[in-house]
Order: sequence, then C-alpha cells, then structure tokens
Amino acid sequence: MAAVGEKAPNRTFRALQEKFLRFCSQFCFRNAGCQSESHTPDVDECQLSDFYCGEKGVCKNLVGSYACTCAEGYQQQVQGGRCVDIDECKYDPCDKAALCTNLQGSFKCSCIDGFIGNGIECHETIMYPMENPTLVLQSTPNSIGDLELETPIKLFGKTYKKIYISSNGAVSFGSPLQILDRNPPRFPAFVPLYQQYDVDRGGNIYVKIINENDATDYVLLTRSSLNVQSKFHQNDFKTRSMLIISFEKLLQAETDRANTFQVVISQGDNATFLTYLFEEAECETAVSGFSSGREFFELPFELLTNRSNIGEKGKWMFRIDGKSPIRCPAGTLEPPFCQKECSAGSWGFGCENSCHCRNDIPCDFATGFCSNAQCADGWTGINCFEDVDECLTETHQCSPKAKCINTIGSYTCECNQFYTGDGFICEQVDACYRRLNEKCSINAVCDDGGPEGPECICNEGFHGDGLNCFRIEKPSERPTLSDHENTITEGSIAIPGSVGHEEEFEETPFMMHNWVTEQPYLKSTPMIPKKRPATPDTPVAKDYSDIEDEVYVGGRTLEESDVGSMWFIIVPIALCGIWAILIAVIVAVCCRKKRRSSKLNFKEPMGMTGWTSRNTRPFSSHFAQY
Repeated sequence: MAAVGEKAPNRTFRALQEKFLRFCSQFCFRNAGCQSESHTPDVDECQLSDFYCGEKGVCKNLVGSYACTCAEGYQQQVQGGRCVDIDECKYDPCDKAALCTNLQGSFKCSCIDGFIGNGIECHETIMYPMENPTLVLQSTPNSIGDLELETPIKLFGKTYKKIYISSNGAVSFGSPLQILDRNPPRFPAFVPLYQQYDVDRGGNIYVKIINENDATDYVLLTRSSLNVQSKFHQNDFKTRSMLIISFEKLLQAETDRANTFQVVISQGDNATFLTYLFEEAECETAVSGFSSGREFFELPFELLTNRSNIGEKGKWMFRIDGKSPIRCPAGTLEPPFCQKECSAGSWGFGCENSCHCRNDIPCDFATGFCSNAQCADGWTGINCFEDVDECLTETHQCSPKAKCINTIGSYTCECNQFYTGDGFICEQVDACYRRLNEKCSINAVCDDGGPEGPECICNEGFHGDGLNCFRIEKPSERPTLSDHENTITEGSIAIPGSVGHEEEFEETPFMMHNWVTEQPYLKSTPMIPKKRPATPDTPVAKDYSDIEDEVYVGGRTLEESDVGSMWFIIVPIALCGIWAILIAVIVAVCCRKKRRSSKLNFKEPMGMTGWTSRNTRPFSSHFAQY
C-alpha cells in the first residue's frame, strides 16, 4: 500500500507490480517447480490482502505457497482460508447436567440449578445458589442478626416484617430465639439443625431476599414454584417472593464436623411454604423442627438427610400460612414421613376431598384427576372439583313452571306459586288451594262460586269441613224383647193348715213323694224393657281422615255395641229372679217340716183329712234332701 505523500507515477508502478506478483504466485502455485525453471522470485502471499488469515491467525510464507496458523479455539475456513471461531458446543463438551455457552475462541459449561461442579463434570446439589446475598452474618459465636423485610410474610395466620437469624442454626419471627429449651417458643421459629457452632473457626451464614421484580433471580422463583407443585402437589401455587437463609460449612462446637443446610420460605398469592434442605449433617446431636407459636413439631434428627416427607432425600416441605401447619403433601397421611396414601375415593390435603369421577372411578390421591378423564354429573374442571351451575347453564330438567336452585354438585327444582308437584312436573292448583293453601279432600269438590270465596264442600254421603270428609252412617234401631220373652214368673206355694189337736204317731222317714200339695198359684208379670236413646246420626271416628267403611268403637260397630249393652242388663235381672224363686221354695219347705215335727209331739195319729192320692204331686227331685 502506498505511503502518504507518494507521487502518482510511483503509485501506478507499485499497483502494476502487485498484479504481476499475484499472477505469478497463482501461476507458480498451480504449476509446481516453475520458480526454479523460470527463476521467478517467490511471492510472499502473507503480504497480500487476498491471503489474509484473519485477526486470530498467523500467516507463514512458504516457497510457492503460504500457511495460516489459527489461535486456539479457531480454525481455517475451507473457502477463503481465514481463521474463524470453532463452535465447541456442537460437540457436547459439557456434562449432561450443564449448559454450554459458545465464546469467541472458547466455550463455557455451567451446571444447571441444583447441580454443582465445573460444568464438564456436575453432581447434584439440593442447595439454592447464594450469589449476591442480601446479608452476611458476622462470624461470632452465639450471635443474632436481624433484617427488615420489604414484603411481609404470612406465618401461621399472622404477618411479620422482621426476621432474626441465629448463628446456632435458627430463624425466628417476632422475637429473637436466644436459646431453645424444653418449652417451645411462643412465636414462629424454624430450627433446621439447632446446636452451638464455632462460626469463628469457619463457615458462613448468608441471607438472600428475592422478589418477582428481580429479573436476574427469576430462575430461582420458577424453581421454587415447580418444587411446590411437583412435590407438595399444590398445582395452583406460584412463588412471588423468597427468603433464603444458608448455613454453609458450620463446624460443630469443639469438633471438625461440618454441616451445610438451608431454610427457604416461599410465599405466593394463596400460600406460604417452608423448605428445609440438608446437604451435610455430620453433627452428633441437634434439634430439628419448627414452632408455630402454639406447638412445636419435631423432626427425626438422625434421618434428616436420608428420609423426607416429599419423597426426596434431604428435602422437607411444609405449608405454614394457616393457623395449623400442613405437614404432608396432598394425597398422603401420617407425618412426619407421610408414607400412607388416601383411601380410594378421597384425595387432597388430609384426604378431605371426595372424587367426582363418572361411574365412581377412583381418582389420583394427590390431584383428584380422574383416570377416565370424565367427571360425574354436576362437576367439571381438571380434577372434577368445580361445581356445575345447571341453572345458569340451563342444563337442568326442571319444569317450565318451576324455579331451578343450584346446589353443590347438583340442583333442585321448586314449583312456582299456584303450582304443585316435585319441580320436574308441576300442575296448576285449584282456587281453593290458592285461598286455603291446602288441597280439598278426595271426597270433596272445590266450589269457587261461594259468597266468601272458593271453599271445599264434601260430596253427598260425607260430612266435614271439606278438607277432611267422613262417611255418614245410617242410625241403627236397638233390639227389643217381646213380652213373652221377657217375663219372670212369680209363684206362691200354699201350705195346708194344721189340725186343731196334736196326735202322736210312729215317726217314719220324711219322703217327699208321700206329700200331697195344693196346686200353686202362678202369677206372671211382664217385664217392660227400658228404652235407650238411639245412636246419634253422626258417626264417631278416631282420626280425621276420610273412610269408606263403618265407624268402629273398641273393635265393634255401634250397632253391635248397643245390642251388647242391653244383654248386660237383661241377663243379671233374669238370674236374680231365678235365685229369688229358689229361696222362696226352700223357705216354704223348711216351714212345713217344722210344723210336722210339732204335731208328732202329741203322739196322736195324724189324719189325712182332705188329702187324696189323686191330688198328690211329688215335688221336684231337687228337694228330696229335705
């Protein structure tokens, strides 16, 4: 290239010289050995712009040719010969758990979130990265640091704006935790691995606050949301803010046992979650758990790194926004390990929700999702837990004359005013029902032309108020007894008078067949039956319902009852009359015997004056004993 101030003829000559050299170089390059044959001087291609190796290449002139040596991370192009960057990421130089980033002349491997290493080799870690922490706690044993929060955190039904961090592995709200004894603190406190640490011998304590406005930490918010959704099975949770307290390589007092763990509090619109992450737990004794301010929930210290309540070793997660914490993920029971699943037909936190799958198919214990992807009638949504408003969507079967009322999982129908029925079928009611709000009896009709308005009138042969109608029974005549059937015979027995003197005679046995008595005079007095009032026309009923049969009292009809009552009067009277006759006969016989005995005391023969055999009639054998 011409120097500044060079004359025009010289510039022209130099340009022609470069063209000649270029031609000669190309000719000699294509025809090996031309230089020696023609004794043409070698062309230094490195001086020509067409053979430029680029910024990352070094040009080396050769006899009849040239070569470009590219810097590390660059290679020479096939066309043009320049050194360009090599895209190493095409050859997967990084670990499978790392991301590859191509750089000019190089590349970078970065382990993804949850893994640590140089990128070429990565191994999993459960810790959150703590770049650019908000607070670094001073390395003083038994020290407590505090920090004001921009976003209040809801814990166990209350909100807090200040956090206290103890160097002994504790985090508290509302008040600093000086020491943890048998009495649990009366404020929220989280103790993932509480013991005395010699922080002056090594280890660090970091605090990092993340909000959704921090674009650089959006990955951490996403990771937190995914952990809650996949491990605790609350699919609608989204992390809005995070509070991470990291205890790294803390040495147990008077030992070299290192301990690394984190406390992560994730807050969303509808919940707050606590996560304990244990990467190293080498201490011999420690206390692990958390306090709600009313109760302390302890975790098994010896199993912190080997067990979990969410199925991932070293991770423990709890929901802590309500008054009582939820210690098991949805679909599981029995904390702290939460290994028991819900019974068939139930799902959710505490297994409190019921499955709503068509044909009673069981649902997923954690999410409520139906395996047949079909919801039962009245339910909708991904987990069939959203009520269908059949009234709003007009998918009900109510009558056009009815009102639809939505209920959870179903609906009811109610007939409109002046209509009656079950809501699915509604019929118009008559005028009497509209007035009386009650239907007429089945044995009545509605008369809507009455002077006082519609009224119920009982049918012919029934009586009542129209709402209750009873059959009218015809009165029955009481039975009477004819005179000849109701007579009681009264009789008198004449006893012959004694003779004027007493006679003695030989005593002989008293025989009734030797007697001659006078024919007794019988007098019959007819008994007039006493009349009772007739049965009332109105029948008696024990309830107020319409009946078609006769009215019964005590299991008998009124007619049968009246006849029975008359017999209760007639029978005792007849029996009394019979007994009176018998007593009179006995008295007469006794008197006659006494007179006979008195005559025998005169020892005179007893005359049979006035007695004839033909007039003698023996008494009944009933009196032979006398």
